[in-house]
Amino acid sequence: MKKIEKLTPEQEALIVVTREKWIHNSLLAGDDLDIEAARTGIEWLYEITKLEKPRVIFVDSPLAVQYAANIIRVETSEAGKNLSGQVSGQVWDQVSGQVWDQVWGQVSGQVWDQVWGQVSGQVKKQKLKMFSWTWEAMAWRSDFSFYDFFYQIGVTQHEGLKKYLDYLNSGVFFGVFTEGYAIVCRRPQAVRRDVNHALDSDQLPAIEWRDGYKLWFLHGVAFEEPVWNKIISQELTLPELAKMELGADQRAVAIQMLRPDRLLEQMNAKLIATGKKYSKLLEEFGEDYCAANFPWSLNRPTELYEVPNFMDTGETEYCMKMEHPSIKDKFYIEWIEPEIGKKKDADLCQAHAFGMTVEQYFMASEA
Repeated sequence: MKKIEKLTPEQEALIVVTREKWIHNSLLAGDDLDIEAARTGIEWLYEITKLEKPRVIFVDSPLAVQYAANIIRVETSEAGKNLSGQVSGQVWDQVSGQVWDQVWGQVSGQVWDQVWGQVSGQVKKQKLKMFSWTWEAMAWRSDFSFYDFFYQIGVTQHEGLKKYLDYLNSGVFFGVFTEGYAIVCRRPQAVRRDVNHALDSDQLPAIEWRDGYKLWFLHGVAFEEPVWNKIISQELTLPELAKMELGADQRAVAIQMLRPDRLLEQMNAKLIATGKKYSKLLEEFGEDYCAANFPWSLNRPTELYEVPNFMDTGETEYCMKMEHPSIKDKFYIEWIEPEIGKKKDADLCQAHAFGMTVEQYFMASEA
C-alpha cells in the first residue's frame, strides 16, 4: 500500500473523471450486462465466503428478482464481503467527499432507495415473501467509486478490490444471494431525474427495465400509473384530489402539478400584488431592445396570490404565479413562506425564492 498525503494536479482531475464514470455506469449506461464477468464476480464472492458455487440466475428487473426468489423459496445468506483498505490523511477526506458523497447521493440516496421501497411495496401487496437484497451489487455499492480512485493512483493494488470493481462494472444492479442461488438483474433501460437527481418525469415512466417493469415518479415521489396519468393531464380538480387516498408528499406534488389558472380559481385565491421588475426593464430599454437582449423580460410579471382557508385548514397561504423563463405561455405555481407573503410584495417574494435580496433580484440579468 502506498501512502499519499497530497494529490498532484493530475490526480485531482482524476477525481472528477472517476466520479462521473460511476454515476454514468450506475444510471446512464443502459441495460447491457456482461454475463461472464458477472458470473465470475459472483462465484468469487461465494468463494471468499467459503460457500459453494451458486447457480446464477439473470433476470431483467428488481421485481423479477423477487419473483424468482419466491419461486425458488430458499433462505438468503451473506455471500459478499465489504472490501476496504486503510487510507490516511487529507487524501481520504478530499476523495471521500468529492467522489463517495456525490455518487452515493445521486445513485443510492436519491434513486435506489426509492426503487427499493416501491419493489418492496409491490411484493407485500401481492402477499409474497420479501427476500433481503444483497448489498454486493451496483445499486448499493456504487460507493466503491472512491476505492476505484485509490486503485488508479496506486494507493492500493489489492487483487480482491480489482475483482470486485470488475464485478460491479459488469452491470449487475440488484440481487438476492441465497444458499445455492444468486439471482441478479441488469441495470434499467432508462432513468429520468430532475435537477436535484430525484426520479422525475411528466412525459414517460421515471425508470423502466427491459422486461417492461416501470415506475412513475414526480419530483422524487412515487405514484401509481393511473394517478400519475391524472396528475400530468392537468385535468385533476381540487375536489377530486381531496377524495384521493394519497400521502402528504403525493398530495403536495399533485397540487404543484395542477394547472395554475384552475388551481387558483378553485382555491378562491386573491391577487394581492404584481411584480414590477419586467415593466421597469421595458420602460427603461424598450420592447425591441428587451426582445433582442432580455427575451425573458417580455414574460408576464410575477403575480402574488393570497389563499385563505387553504384546503379547509383555516390557514392563509401565499403563492406566486410565474411564466416559464423560456417557454412562452407556460405557467407554474410556487408556494412561499407566509411571513414573506404577508408583506404583499411580489418582487420580494420572487427574490426570496431565488435566495436574493430585492436589490440583487432587480440587478440579476436572468432572474
